[in-house]
Amino acid sequence: MRNPNGNRYLLARRIHGVRSKLGFRADWLFPNNVCKLQTPMFSFTFVFSLKGKVVTFWNEVMTTTTWFFITVCKLLQIYMGDKPHIKNISSNVDRQAILHKYAYKSDTTCVSHLRMTRRCFTKLCGMLHTLSGLRTSRQMDIDEQVAIFLHIIAHNVKNRVMIGRFQRSGETISKIVTRVCNAMIRLHLYLLKKLEPVTENSTNQRWKWFKNCLGALDGTSIKCLVPLKDKPKYRTRKNDIATNVLGVCSQDMQFIYVLPGWEGSAADGRVLRDALLRPHGLKVPRPGYYLVGVMEKSRNYHNWTITEDAKLVEALVNMVNMGGFKADNGFKSGYSQHLENALNSGILGKPHIESRIKTMKKDWQVVYDMVNGTNTSGFGYDTSTHSVTAEPAVWDSYIQDHKEAGKWRNKIFPHYEDLCIIFGNDRAQGNKAKDFAQMEEDANNEEQSEQIEMVLKNKPQKMKNLQT
Repeated sequence: MRNPNGNRYLLARRIHGVRSKLGFRADWLFPNNVCKLQTPMFSFTFVFSLKGKVVTFWNEVMTTTTWFFITVCKLLQIYMGDKPHIKNISSNVDRQAILHKYAYKSDTTCVSHLRMTRRCFTKLCGMLHTLSGLRTSRQMDIDEQVAIFLHIIAHNVKNRVMIGRFQRSGETISKIVTRVCNAMIRLHLYLLKKLEPVTENSTNQRWKWFKNCLGALDGTSIKCLVPLKDKPKYRTRKNDIATNVLGVCSQDMQFIYVLPGWEGSAADGRVLRDALLRPHGLKVPRPGYYLVGVMEKSRNYHNWTITEDAKLVEALVNMVNMGGFKADNGFKSGYSQHLENALNSGILGKPHIESRIKTMKKDWQVVYDMVNGTNTSGFGYDTSTHSVTAEPAVWDSYIQDHKEAGKWRNKIFPHYEDLCIIFGNDRAQGNKAKDFAQMEEDANNEEQSEQIEMVLKNKPQKMKNLQT
């Protein structure tokens, strides 16, 4: 006799065979003629009636349907399992723990991360708040803002790295750095040391020999990123892309004056002259003085004639047009031998040709600064007479601060246009150099512009709220 429940047993066995592999469960409830299918995502219940062939047909249909749902559920499980489940943990970040790790854990960790002790860090935060007007934002305190700024400038950390370390967005970090930097600039009146000359009765073993000395000054090169078209002006003699920064220090190595922004190819003498001529620049009260380093000049033993100068300039122009030896800021190695062969007059490439090129470039720079300088209105170059033209009053005023320009007042400079082709792209202008007074003014103007922009941005919303 055939078991009336045979079809149900068959269905149960089929379901049972796949449930261990796919993680599903199927139960057959005989008294109620109910088949219950449970999956990780869905649960189905099927009710059967025992009516001969109808039951057999219905069991086959339900077997097919069960396999269909099992296949769909398995595909969904595979699809959902391939995607990473990333939880938003920003709301659970302990900001105080992160700040304590970088600033308040110990003096050793604070110096390692921020380059100052905890006491100095707390004092700096107080000065930025009381003297520079740095305020807490809606989501960030002053100490966290200062810690982010100091950590970036101390370790040259990228914005992407700071996002992971402080759990802040890149836009927030960028705004904070600009805000704290402007506040630091406003502290220049309090952080820069006042002038204190060496007294007559000084007992310092190092400085007692320099009576009335105010300190020492020197230039340093700091690497930077500039657009491709500006790289020739910023390339130093060591082939680095950097900016030339003038630093003036007191006897105890504290800064008195700083002038950043000059191109790396600019000589230290030009940067120093610019600092002395600025309205809020470096001051040297008499009888005080600063210690500086001086390079010994080598003597050129070859007397160059006008004809030899013309041939040398012609050979330089041809060499530049050929493009084989011209570099960003000067010439490539081997250029002196190439010029020696081009002249073919017995003049040696080293040291005669190299020394003459340096002298020509130095004279051209003086004339170029008069004609194309930023604060030299009134000068011009006459191509017919090959000389610099200006009114006598303009000459007198300019020569007072630029003694080296006096020899070109009544003297021709015949190769100016050709030398502009040779050296024109290499001349640093110092247009981006700013002292602390100018930077403070720019910072104030920037903040005023941001405040005006915020007011104009919020005004339509306020008017809309009033209307509603």
